[in-house]
Amino acid sequence: MRITIPGGEVNHLFKGEHLIIMKFGGTSVGSAECIAEVYRLVTDRIDQDPVVVTSAVGGVTDMLIAGAKQALARESSSNILKPIMKRHLDILSDLGLPSESFNEPLTELSNYLDGIRLIQELSPRTLDMVCSFGERLSCVILSDYFKSRGTDAFPCPAWEAGIVTDDNFGAAEVLSQTYDEIPKRLGKHQGIPIITGFIAKNVAGAITTMGRGGSDYTAAIVGAALGATEIQIWTDVDGVLTTDPRTVKAAKNIAEITFTEAAELSFFGAKVLHPKTIWPAVARHIPVRVLNTHNPGHPGTVIVEKASEERQFTAISCKKNVTVVRIVSTRMLLAYGFLARIFDVFKHYEISVDMVATSEVSVSLTLDNVEDLNSAIQELSEYGNVEVINGCALICVVGPGILNASDSPGIIFSVCAREDIHIQMISQGASQVNISFIVRQSDAERCVVALHAALFENGTTAGKLK
Repeated sequence: MRITIPGGEVNHLFKGEHLIIMKFGGTSVGSAECIAEVYRLVTDRIDQDPVVVTSAVGGVTDMLIAGAKQALARESSSNILKPIMKRHLDILSDLGLPSESFNEPLTELSNYLDGIRLIQELSPRTLDMVCSFGERLSCVILSDYFKSRGTDAFPCPAWEAGIVTDDNFGAAEVLSQTYDEIPKRLGKHQGIPIITGFIAKNVAGAITTMGRGGSDYTAAIVGAALGATEIQIWTDVDGVLTTDPRTVKAAKNIAEITFTEAAELSFFGAKVLHPKTIWPAVARHIPVRVLNTHNPGHPGTVIVEKASEERQFTAISCKKNVTVVRIVSTRMLLAYGFLARIFDVFKHYEISVDMVATSEVSVSLTLDNVEDLNSAIQELSEYGNVEVINGCALICVVGPGILNASDSPGIIFSVCAREDIHIQMISQGASQVNISFIVRQSDAERCVVALHAALFENGTTAGKLK
């Protein structure tokens, strides 16, 4: 069949009509037992032409980042590599696989760590190179295990699959030619492609990484390029929940959620799905399903372009360690370009702003995890009186019917009033599907618990999933 993708029209080179992308997170490939389960899940779907995307073994990327910093502190590469090697070699041993496939990548990693130690420099480019070995090693384990079980599969570093990015090391963006290259490259191989998530190469051939949750992004890119029927994100939870189950044990699974809702939840603190995953899937109208590797019988959550049923509320997320900055100035009155000058200050100091609320004489903004504000505050003080409020949390209530229902703010803020939770700042209307507000961090969990009870428990129907 023919598919249209960003950058042009190409032949679909796979044999079936129902190609799926199966991305497995770090906990899904974290042990021999997990990898055996991954094999079963993939081969059970062999008639759907599965394409596999893998993350690094759980915790290994953090080990590699720490190892690079240890090398900068002059630690020997052999000491740094010991726990990393043991983690992978134990899995190989438990799977009954030889370790020869690891010799070349581990030697290469050792050389890079030695280089960091000797040169005493750790650039973003070098850190991306070091981080890439997590996915490269897990890819080898999976492909070797598949082949040992008699299933034709091949390891495929993302750059060999055709993924090309810009030069923004640590948070690289994919370039448009990627969508032309992926079908051409993968169509030349036989067997199941096992593609490294999170990593790619720029035009010059340097390895890049695509930021937190980048393996989800890789899966969405590959799915969009191949015109997949579905993109599956296999993780360690039963899909997307109404809130964080660590805060509310009664959190419920959401059977269906829209792309817009998922993006809002991800941006405002939910950990299941990376926001970048959304846009390639939206562009190709491809549903994304979040599933649990450890509970594969659960239907999970499907993320779609448009919900099949209307509801008022869907979920609650919470982002902690938020800082509120308020700038009060009578010079704002009828002043052309006042806000632009304020945002220029944040741009200059590379400070990301999450939420904004304005009045005639003041503007309030929220900042996420900013370590040093002193210089920016000093410059902002030229425009008015500046107040900085630390120790805040951002609560986000999401639902497709929030703006259409006139009682939405009343339901939410009456709960806060009843619990004597002081609200520092409110934002509604910037998005069609959420109401966001700021509370003291000490009140955040109590606020989420009370809201969840009101919206999704206690026999209420306002936000109950249909």
